[in-house]
Amino acid sequence: MITTRAVCLWVGLLCLAAGLASADDTTQTPQIRDYLALRQTLKPVPFTPEVAQAAQSSWRGRTFEIVGRIIGRTNACVATRNKPLTFMLHVPGVSEMLLVDTTKDDPAIAVDQVVHVLALFPEAASPVEHFQLKALVLESDLPSDQHTYQQAMAEARITAPASVSAADVGAVATSHDLNRKPELPSAPATGAAASSPAPPAPPRPGTEMPRELASNVPDQKIATWKSWVAGINPRLSDAELEIIVRSVLYYSAYFGLDHRLSFAMIKCESGFNPRCVSHAGAMGLTQLMPGTAKAVGCGDPWDLEKNIRGGLKYLSDQLRAFSGRSNYEQCALGLAAYNAGPNAVKRAGGVPNIPETVRHVKKVTDLFYQLWKSGMP
Repeated sequence: MITTRAVCLWVGLLCLAAGLASADDTTQTPQIRDYLALRQTLKPVPFTPEVAQAAQSSWRGRTFEIVGRIIGRTNACVATRNKPLTFMLHVPGVSEMLLVDTTKDDPAIAVDQVVHVLALFPEAASPVEHFQLKALVLESDLPSDQHTYQQAMAEARITAPASVSAADVGAVATSHDLNRKPELPSAPATGAAASSPAPPAPPRPGTEMPRELASNVPDQKIATWKSWVAGINPRLSDAELEIIVRSVLYYSAYFGLDHRLSFAMIKCESGFNPRCVSHAGAMGLTQLMPGTAKAVGCGDPWDLEKNIRGGLKYLSDQLRAFSGRSNYEQCALGLAAYNAGPNAVKRAGGVPNIPETVRHVKKVTDLFYQLWKSGMP
């Protein structure tokens, strides 16, 4: 919930004209003077959390002033109108990353830079919604009294729900600390080593419940997730639903993932179709490529439980590679690495400008946030 104090803070912090106009012009760089002049001409709308929550149809054709931190960018050498450079902004109090296109590179467009941006949201709808950059300045180049990002971050944390007070407000990321040992669901003693949780594969996927998955999970929680998965793929049998749900819950805990992120990832990867095969050859529920399946020890990608175990292990590995970042960045970059490969993320210095990957990251993070916000257990 955003308080009245938060709204006042956002509006006050984003009204830069008065402070900048009163500054001695000789202390301003040409870029700052151009930014201020364009701001006065365009009269942009401050991009507050309230604006972010409004329907995107209300954004169309409007210019916004956005204060945020760059969490990724494409590695375009020469940006053009047909192939723009795209960078991603994290805005305090806003759950979704914002995608901004520009036809000209700038040294300021670098990961971890805090920037003030003037950007137009296009009139026409498109599959991937990007803002169009009009002007940009580094916050560090502005007078110190205009350094608003950290204040907005602090306010966002104050107004965040208690259950996510340790993370950026609305940050679409894992709710568990990925650097600590996860707490496993309680399960009957089986004699199996905790470091090797994978039981023998059932004769056919969905026909036998592995012992390790018969953990002490409340029946209502199982039933709620079975109903959700069945709503996505009604062709699944009850036995398949049982194994899918229990596998996701068990291995999410085992690998230190929020199970809602796991469910969101699988939904966006395969629509819970166990026999899904992509044009590139990715297989099953978590869309494991043959090489990835081998690397994570998944001997049979068509086995429901083994596919989920392998996919969640790989997702956990990608997220851990970005430990030390904010939850939001860790989630976005980890999902991008899962979809496009860790080398693609490394080359791009962030989420690569691959339309499929950009859409995938947005879809998964949006769904994860929806599941969290709706109170899914």
